[in-house]
Amino acid sequence: MSKYKLPFFEEINTNELKDCYQIYINFENNKVELDLNFKNNSINTGELIKIKDIIENIIELNKQNISYIIEDYEDEDGDTTKLYVEHHIEEIDEEEFSKMLKLDKNDKDIENKVLKKIKLQRIGFYPESKSTYAIFDYGLGSEITDCIIVLYYDNEGDFKFLTLES
Repeated sequence: MSKYKLPFFEEINTNELKDCYQIYINFENNKVELDLNFKNNSINTGELIKIKDIIENIIELNKQNISYIIEDYEDEDGDTTKLYVEHHIEEIDEEEFSKMLKLDKNDKDIENKVLKKIKLQRIGFYPESKSTYAIFDYGLGSEITDCIIVLYYDNEGDFKFLTLES
């Protein structure tokens, strides 16, 4: 029986995997879900070491991901983040907007202020997938919206793309 301990998670038996391991951590004063998802019942520790590296570099990866989100927002060809921000300014009523986001919809710089409220909500790991190995979900919070900006990384640790999901 081979066991491996990832940061934050319980010890994992690499030869008797559960389908999913899920925990919540406090990251930058936000509750962030981390989940490991498996199709098979065993995995080599090399894949878990890659996940460990991602978890241990969450601060740097978060900064990098925020920069990808901002770049997409500022790119005239990028529409994902712009659509996310504009949609929430239009759809959330003024009272809820003020209460939940502590922002005034009439502020002339409202889009940039909403953009700064987007935070990491979840990291999902899919170690058996080459193209969607790690998925980072960002948003304004599940109490406000179920719409998220999702950033995909492959099994080499390379950023692939971002998209909107709900």
